[in-house]
Amino acid sequence: MANGTAAPANYWYLKNSGVLETVGRSALQRLASGMETRTLQRGEMVFPSEQGACFLLSGCVGIIRIDPASGKEVILYIVKPGEFFGNSWKNGDGQKSVARALQNSRVGYVKGSNFRDLMMDDAFRDEMQRNLESRLMQLESRIEELVFSRVKSRLARLLVRLSKDFAGECPEAKGSMISVTLTQNDVACLIGASREITSLTLNELRRAGSIAFHERRICVHDAEALAQLSKTP
Repeated sequence: MANGTAAPANYWYLKNSGVLETVGRSALQRLASGMETRTLQRGEMVFPSEQGACFLLSGCVGIIRIDPASGKEVILYIVKPGEFFGNSWKNGDGQKSVARALQNSRVGYVKGSNFRDLMMDDAFRDEMQRNLESRLMQLESRIEELVFSRVKSRLARLLVRLSKDFAGECPEAKGSMISVTLTQNDVACLIGASREITSLTLNELRRAGSIAFHERRICVHDAEALAQLSKTP
């Protein structure tokens, strides 16, 4: 650092995440200094009994809605490294949402009082506002998908989105590998469909050459075909 003071360890995760790039060094250092970090294994809940804000430092976390009557899960959205999220809450109908690691992840937790102090910083507050606005747009799009689109269209749109958000190198050097390891049940929860229908639809896309499976990960070989498919009602 310019003043010779060592930065908190988590500062570099936040700085290099890209999402908080407009936030000044001072606010990022304060955020990193007051942050408790934990490493979570795939499937673990994220701070289920604590109140505050969480930041994903690495890995992948799903925000999951659980229907109290059926116990059925729907993954509302996937949190990317650098983004913040709540940990657990209920809506007026008693439906509970939880945060769960979809792969091994490192998560930072900030107490509510510390987070409120940071919100006094204009740049930090503006960045959180942009994050929230983006999240609302994602949720509106997800609701539209679940209500008006067929399973195949929802799946195609999801795969295109994930191939951009979690782009990795495909072994066949064609297309893009989704770097997050998702089970068929995870995919089913993301598109609001049964596991059986999801499996059948994934295999249909594989036979068509739009996707392929490599070591439990999905490669998108024909994003253009999936994009066209995602537009069908």
